[in-house]
Amino acid sequence: MNKQPPFTVPRNGRLRKRATRCYELSGVLAANNPEWTLVHGEVDMANGCRMGHAWVEREGWVYDSVLDQTMLSEEFARRYTSTVYQRWPGGLAVAKALI
Repeated sequence: MNKQPPFTVPRNGRLRKRATRCYELSGVLAANNPEWTLVHGEVDMANGCRMGHAWVEREGWVYDSVLDQTMLSEEFARRYTSTVYQRWPGGLAVAKALI
């Protein structure tokens, strides 16, 4: 099975600080790339705590801007026990970011 997405993930360049910027980075990516869906939810952290988090999805794939990693949605859900609270199609991510 191919473990690479059938598309290119737009990157924000070489960011030095990604930690704590998931909402910003994911929102900007979705706003500038309407084929991506902005997702807000929660994930399990390595220390066992739950934390609010944002990521983007496309065609069954997740890109996590903090980790700078792309993985299948099922793998992301299993690995981080993700819970989705809200999804916004890329074009609506701009409106969400401005609220």
